[in-house]
This record gives sequence, C-alpha cells and structure tokens, in this order.
Amino acid sequence: CSLFNKEDAKVLEYLNDLKQYWKRAYGYNINSQSSCVLFQDIFKNLDKAVSESKRSKPISSPVIIQFGHAETLQPLLSLMGYFKDKVPLNASNYHSQSKRKFRSGRIVPYAANLLFVLYHCDQAKSPKDEYKVQILLNEKLLPFTFSGKTVSLYTKMKNHYKYFLQNCEFAKV
Repeated sequence: CSLFNKEDAKVLEYLNDLKQYWKRAYGYNINSQSSCVLFQDIFKNLDKAVSESKRSKPISSPVIIQFGHAETLQPLLSLMGYFKDKVPLNASNYHSQSKRKFRSGRIVPYAANLLFVLYHCDQAKSPKDEYKVQILLNEKLLPFTFSGKTVSLYTKMKNHYKYFLQNCEFAKV
C-alpha cells in the first residue's frame, strides 16, 4: 500500500516549487538581485582569463571553483532568466502549471552544479568572435535564454547581461 498516490506527489512537488519560486526565484526582484555580486564575480574571472589569453600569458586561474547551495544557485539562475514561466506560480493555478519550466527539484537537485566554460577560438574571423562560452547545469548544456543556442560568443553574452554586470543596486533592493 502507498501513503501517497501520483497526484499527491505532484501536489507536494508544486508546493515546494511555490516556496522556492517566491523565496528564491521570480516571486520578488530581491530574490535574484541577491546573486548580482556573485554574477559579477563570475564575469570578472572570465574577463581576466580573456585578458590574459589576449596578452599570450598563461591563464592564472584556469579553473575557479565556488561552492554554494541551492539557495545560492536558484537566485543566480533566476537572475540569468532561466526557467521563467509566462504566468507566475501561485496557489490557485496548480492545474494550469502542469507544464511549467520552474521545477526546483529538477533545476537544483541535491548536489547541483553550474559551469561556465570559456573557449578560445584561434581561427576566429574577428577578435570579437575569438571567445565563446557554454553553460552547463548539472552536467547538461543549458541553452542561452537570449538565443536558444548552447554556444554563445562571449561578447554577445556579456552584452545580454550588461545591465546586471554594470548595476548591482543592492541598497535599492
């Protein structure tokens, strides 16, 4: 005999998604804004690698590893625009959200990880095309929200996130 049936499990999953959505994701602006400093730090390290590469210097930090929890990763992914549904999750729209993108248990399961991989392309057509980036979430390529592709020019990605890279308005939030 089972204590819960499949529908019960789906309701419990949605309950947790509601909590994470409103506490750490799209529910309030402050949720994702809390990751702005971390986001800028990631790009500071990527910029440093690009700069050293352009000067033909060895990359001083070829790998940067930062550790956190789902409570760190979820706001960062939200800041980047991932897993955002057109209609916000709330207690009254459970049935219409069965195909939702925001599923916290899949996005940030136990031992989740996020990788930014920077590539140097020697045969690029122009200097701005020389560096490309991929993002992996839990070892799976994550398509960019702005293109749907799994590879982006580094300059294009920086331009897309320019606002957050130039504005961490922690005091306002």
